[in-house]
Amino acid sequence: MPPGTSADRHVRLPYIDALRGIACLWVIFYHASIYGMPPFPEHSDPLLAPFNPHYAVSIGYLGVHLFLVLSGFCLTYPLLRRTPLSEVRLDLRDFARRRAKRILPPYYVALALFAPIAYDASSPLYHPTVWFDVPAHLLLIHNVFPETINTINGSFWSLALECQLYLLFPLLLGLARKYGFAPLLLLSLAIGVLWQRGCLAFPPPADTFEWNAPRFYAVPGRLFQFVCGMAAACLITEGRSIGPERISRGAMGTLAAIAPIAVLATRSASSQFTVWADHLWAIVFAALVVTLHQESPARFEGRVGRIIVGVGTLSYSLYLVHQPLLQLIRGRLLTLTDLPPVVNSFVFWLFALPLVIMAGRVFYGLVESPKWRHSSRAVSGERSAV
Repeated sequence: MPPGTSADRHVRLPYIDALRGIACLWVIFYHASIYGMPPFPEHSDPLLAPFNPHYAVSIGYLGVHLFLVLSGFCLTYPLLRRTPLSEVRLDLRDFARRRAKRILPPYYVALALFAPIAYDASSPLYHPTVWFDVPAHLLLIHNVFPETINTINGSFWSLALECQLYLLFPLLLGLARKYGFAPLLLLSLAIGVLWQRGCLAFPPPADTFEWNAPRFYAVPGRLFQFVCGMAAACLITEGRSIGPERISRGAMGTLAAIAPIAVLATRSASSQFTVWADHLWAIVFAALVVTLHQESPARFEGRVGRIIVGVGTLSYSLYLVHQPLLQLIRGRLLTLTDLPPVVNSFVFWLFALPLVIMAGRVFYGLVESPKWRHSSRAVSGERSAV
């Protein structure tokens, strides 16, 4: 998923990197469970199913929801850290330049890397394409067409969605500055619910991801998640007069109240394309951001914390390369071995995930690493929190 801007231009926020790492691993495990066998068996008791690891892997698509909340937060937090919402101003040219320099070069490198493989009919990445496939990817509008949303690299669709939300960010910030975040949250929630209900009322020709996602997961349907992240940044920065402890208690109370409802709504849904679960998870993830903001950075300095924060640092590179690599590994594994499916699955999980993370690290070092952006960082004074 595309990185947010630095959560702070002078101070990194470890919990943001940690959440980004969790979101990335969640998505990777989800895709790995699709291309390999699930790593955990389903639980026969429906009451205990949400506590089974299989359930957590099966809803890994929610990692994209978390990424959208983090993006809204990371774009808003630096603006409000020292400037009240009523006085904040956004330099549109500088904003567009920094976002383009941060996101587009790694994306276009990954596109150039995987597109030739995807057009090879003998490749596991092969997918029937149309003439406007590559132009749509270059313009980051491939997520609006059923024919292109899942071609070349299945994860690219959410990058296009993210960039489209970036285009709306100045408008959303202006509305929040004029009317406050409460009306903006209600407006974006109403838009999302009405849009997704309309999609369900008029089903597409085929009940597939390629036909459902371009409609259901278009910008109107995901707007509330992005705005929740923006509102979390405002609550943290402008809630100092309320008191950090009081804000944290409120966020923890929201988590305790909404999280079980979100889990049950997701569990009872017939597919991932369901209205209220999406919006409930947006509230859960925004409340989690606010809660973790009060935690000491020392909590993320242990071995596990450093690993997750490290994955968060690589998350954009990992997101760009993980899905086609999983497909390639799985496809070659099936052709090279004549083992039982369970053994194949074990071998896949044993070798595929470490290889994907290693590849993401190499891609980060060669393409995304801050050393390649030294000159632009020196101009803007920005430290990446990816």
